[in-house]
Amino acid sequence: MILHRIIQEPLVHFLGVALLVYWFQGAIGSEAAPKKNLNLSVKETAHVKAVWSSNLERAPRPAELNAALRKQLLDKMLFEEALRLGLHREDNAMYETLVQRVKQLYQIPILPPKIDDDLLYRYYQEHHDNYRQQAITSFSHVFISIEHQHPFAQANAILKLLQEGNVSSADIGQFGDMIASNNVSDATQQRIETDFGKSFYTQVSRFKKGIWSGPVISNVGIHLVKVKARDGGEILPYETIKDIVISDYIADLKRQYFHKKLQHIRAQYGVVKEIE
Repeated sequence: MILHRIIQEPLVHFLGVALLVYWFQGAIGSEAAPKKNLNLSVKETAHVKAVWSSNLERAPRPAELNAALRKQLLDKMLFEEALRLGLHREDNAMYETLVQRVKQLYQIPILPPKIDDDLLYRYYQEHHDNYRQQAITSFSHVFISIEHQHPFAQANAILKLLQEGNVSSADIGQFGDMIASNNVSDATQQRIETDFGKSFYTQVSRFKKGIWSGPVISNVGIHLVKVKARDGGEILPYETIKDIVISDYIADLKRQYFHKKLQHIRAQYGVVKEIE
């Protein structure tokens, strides 16, 4: 009798239907989220064998290899779970490592086994201002005092922003420490050496125009420098600086390759909110 009255209660009917819907949705949800298949590639398996052989100085036995492969597969599963949880975004060191790894990956163009001499010489002629000796130099610079706890770490962090942020000459005063002027115009070698030191001039004379470079140490601290112009001075002979020309040419190829890749990546992401 009591059971019959309970069954007739509307609340019981409601709870029963709710439980049935909850179970049904759970069943559908579990079917809609198929498992992610993980496996080890031939290359990964070979790597596990090589590491084992290197550490123990012998090849692994079948049982040992199976155990090592299971561990590698578990590590791979945990790595996928770490990505799903976004842990790579919470760990600054890991975040920076991944960012730098992608940059390195996208800064390696496919280079020919031998760079054509005519191509190199044309590059040298087109950029001959970079190879002048004792030229009149104009440059912008950002100053970082050595009194900071980690001045070179600050300098390198600011350098990354300057190299990738398209910062105008009017805005560079917002970076680094305050100085009388962030711009030096038409400076002779003697003036630069007097104000900043001989070592500073030697390094700046090798910097390419239009690119933020450094850090470079002066008589007063640390600087990030962008050479804006070089005028006058004798152009160094091609044959005597060919190795420098090759290095500059490859560096330019890497920059161009990276910027093309960067444009392709940016095209795949929408900007939700502009940075003010």
